[in-house]
Amino acid sequence: MIYTISFVLLSFAFATVHAVRAQHLVVLRWPVGYFFMERGEDGRYTLFSPIRLPLVIARYSRLALVAAVYSLSRRVRSRVAHTRVAYR
Repeated sequence: MIYTISFVLLSFAFATVHAVRAQHLVVLRWPVGYFFMERGEDGRYTLFSPIRLPLVIARYSRLALVAAVYSLSRRVRSRVAHTRVAYR
């Protein structure tokens, strides 16, 4: 059980670091407090409550996973690319 909990917490920390490095998640520190902002699909940032941080990280993880699968599928050549179209 402790391995499962530590794996989940480590994965969450890893995804949080990647979200900050990709500028999907921005934390601003002002004299009045901290502001958490998430980048939307159109590139604009929106404020969110720190309570919603796991939801934002899960959204970023899903987005990163889809981007990785799409990138991998673009690298792997399909069977159609190996088929000859015309002969001399």
